[in-house]
Amino acid sequence: MSDAQELIVVVAAGVRNEVQNPKTPSNVQVAVLPQIFNLRPGLTSGQQEERRRLARILQGNADPSTHAADASHLSEAVETGCGYFITHDNRILKKRSELRPVIPPTLQIVSLAEFFQIVDDYDEGHDELV
Repeated sequence: MSDAQELIVVVAAGVRNEVQNPKTPSNVQVAVLPQIFNLRPGLTSGQQEERRRLARILQGNADPSTHAADASHLSEAVETGCGYFITHDNRILKKRSELRPVIPPTLQIVSLAEFFQIVDDYDEGHDELV
């Protein structure tokens, strides 16, 4: 879908940095590295607070630093204006209702399977209109 320009994928800079680790499988690097990603020289105090707020929700009983990267990735999706945050992270998926009040209503947190179901439903609905 991305190659056909039917979908724009924005990769969080933090995810891009993680994928550049030499231990990351090459097929993952090939899929992620050519995508659009956001860069910034530094975080504003508001962005730092947003990450802390999301990290507190994701943290639960875990060590405070454990979910900081996840909170950062989610914050970058908010800041970039993404419509979907696609993840396989069960903690994030289970905490969607707790995250809802602190993320924009335009951002949906979904699994990859849920995202493809949304796309399929959209495609089916538009086939009927033609």
